[in-house]
Amino acid sequence: MQRLQIELAEKISEIFGWSDNFLNIKNVSMRKDVRDATFKFLAENSVGEALVFILAANDEFPDTVHWAAQASERAKATVGEELAHAVVTPLNTGYVGQNSYAVYPCYTPTTSGLTANLFRRYSIDLKVFQWLSDVAKKTSKRVDDAKLEELVITPLKWLLDCSAFSDAVKNDAQAALYALDAKQWQPGCVFSHNDLWKGNVLVESKYGRRFAACGLGEPRIIDWLGSSAEGIPAFDVIRYAQSSGYSLPVLQNVIKRINREAGVNDADVFFDLLAGMGRLGINRGEFPLARYTKLAENTINTYKLMAFATSNKNIRAKQKNESLFK
Repeated sequence: MQRLQIELAEKISEIFGWSDNFLNIKNVSMRKDVRDATFKFLAENSVGEALVFILAANDEFPDTVHWAAQASERAKATVGEELAHAVVTPLNTGYVGQNSYAVYPCYTPTTSGLTANLFRRYSIDLKVFQWLSDVAKKTSKRVDDAKLEELVITPLKWLLDCSAFSDAVKNDAQAALYALDAKQWQPGCVFSHNDLWKGNVLVESKYGRRFAACGLGEPRIIDWLGSSAEGIPAFDVIRYAQSSGYSLPVLQNVIKRINREAGVNDADVFFDLLAGMGRLGINRGEFPLARYTKLAENTINTYKLMAFATSNKNIRAKQKNESLFK
């Protein structure tokens, strides 16, 4: 990694016209719970100001960063010009030897704490939820008959056959297959990020990083490698809301509004969500099955409580004490 770090410093200095003694590239420690195919570096100037963020692929998966950069460009094109502002794309991409790299602008992660959480909920979170609603309205579509086997039937059967899932999820998957066979459900999909937790939402603020850390600014979403134009309705909303500690009554209001504005009903979206979680499970890559099962079960159960409870009081009574992503 040291060799890669030195070569990246030389490459970045050349690209942006910075002198070697002006630029310092340091390794950034990130999450350790999922196997990572990238190295992460922060480029700073001589007084410690962050300039750019750099992703570089490791030797085992040398093209990963290149693929991620392409995915972010596809995401930007898919959501369209009016919504593209939230999608972070690279300033520069290339290879150092056989390892792909990408240079991204530096945005600010939000901090924890009572005051920061309060500001975030009334600023950045509202903008994220509105952005997700707008994306759903723009990209929601029916699954083509030619793709039903690939996108719906096979994923639902995977849920049925995977021993790691509970009987409840298996029963739901079977019910979805029955509904499909009886033509009571027309499967749909939507463009989705597929890993939209709060750590992947950064903030850009014209007032500086201190305000951005409290969520006062505009959302900038990173890590688009797993995104899909044939993605999972409701998944991004649930994932983000849970990682931010929202209660089920709040999530209920957000989901129902998004479903209503996208012109879909709650029951159909539940079956769409099941099929989507099956697709994601089949293509989960390095994500451990045990962790994925926990994620999928939590997401499915959360939607059921939210969509089919008769009142917010019932939801509160059934709400779990801890969210998976807190």
